Parts: sequence; structure tokens; C-alpha cells
Amino acid sequence: MSSADGVLGCIAAGLGYTIIGKNMVAGSRYEKSLVMTPVSYGPKHVQLSIVYRKDSPLESGILTLAKLLTK
Repeated sequence: MSSADGVLGCIAAGLGYTIIGKNMVAGSRYEKSLVMTPVSYGPKHVQLSIVYRKDSPLESGILTLAKLLTK
């Protein structure tokens, strides 16, 4: 994908997940149809979240990734 909007559009359509800065989702046209789960691993000045469609539960592999990143 060449744009955050394209990535978020795919996520909103239920085509996967992304790890992206919160500021890229907040205020976007997809914000209300997505869930952001904060990730605490990484630089403290960059707030990352796993983003996925609201009505799509996280798959076990993604949950494992989220647990690794939140330690």
C-alpha cells in the first residue's frame, strides 16, 4: 500500500491488521469502525497500536503478537 488511508480502508473492510501510529487512525474516516490496542514496546515517543475492524475478533496469532509487544 502506498498510503495510510489505503491500509486503513483494507483494515476497515476486514482484510487484516496493521501496527501503525495512533495519529494515523485518529481523525481518519475509518476511526469509528476500527479498534486500536496500544502497544507498549518500542520508542516511547511513538505510540503504536494494533488496528483491526471492530466486529472482527483478534485471531490467536495476532493476540500472541500483541502480548509480545505489550511487555
